[in-house]
Amino acid sequence: MDHHALLRAAPQTFAHGWTDSPIAVLAWMRQKFQEFTPMARVPEDAIDRDQILTATSLYWFTGSTGTSSWPMYEGLGDGGFAWPKGQGKVPTGVYGGGSALMRKLAARENTVVHWPEGNPGNHFVAMEVPEAHVADIRAFFAKVR
Repeated sequence: MDHHALLRAAPQTFAHGWTDSPIAVLAWMRQKFQEFTPMARVPEDAIDRDQILTATSLYWFTGSTGTSSWPMYEGLGDGGFAWPKGQGKVPTGVYGGGSALMRKLAARENTVVHWPEGNPGNHFVAMEVPEAHVADIRAFFAKVR
């Protein structure tokens, strides 16, 4: 089942479980890392295990796992996402490319100056291939100097 649907179905159940148990947070996060690294056999093939544990620990120690999911059950996961509007004067950069339709939609209200083709990693690009992520950020800012 889609994790957005799960969060919409029982948001407080998940939030209480995550707040009560570090194992619950780790199990959820491990599953998310597995889901969002489809090019890897296991997440640890793409992301260092210590990074996964650090990200999970930050949620646990700050007690923010439940609140971090609010956008999912307040409509974002229901197609509520929309490109920002009225940003025409602000240069926009996108990471990872995307479809021509996405670019057309983004360009309606935004000045898209950087839209690279392809994505060298999975969902967690900054953790998987930090050098590529840094190069992309630098390429964007070089265009807006």
